[in-house]
Amino acid sequence: MAGAIWAVTQTEKGEPKGISYETIAAGQKLADALGKPLEAVVLGAGARGAAEKVAMRKLERGRLIDDAGLEPYTPDPYGAALEQGVGAERPAYVLVPA
Repeated sequence: MAGAIWAVTQTEKGEPKGISYETIAAGQKLADALGKPLEAVVLGAGARGAAEKVAMRKLERGRLIDDAGLEPYTPDPYGAALEQGVGAERPAYVLVPA
């Protein structure tokens, strides 16, 4: 959704990493302050289970990019997947775990 806030999650072996929930929580605060919808973006190989767990949070929408090329994590495939999504959907902000 154009103008949404995206909270990008990290997965490991098909499960969301703890930092993902911190990123979503920060996104919720920003979304509430700006009156914008929050969407979680789950990237990884075999990440459907992680996406289902993340979807239980207070979100407008969840997005899943499930691709075998995203396991193990390397920056180039993740960056390319995000770049394509951002170009197509044009979120207002993209929050990534650090």
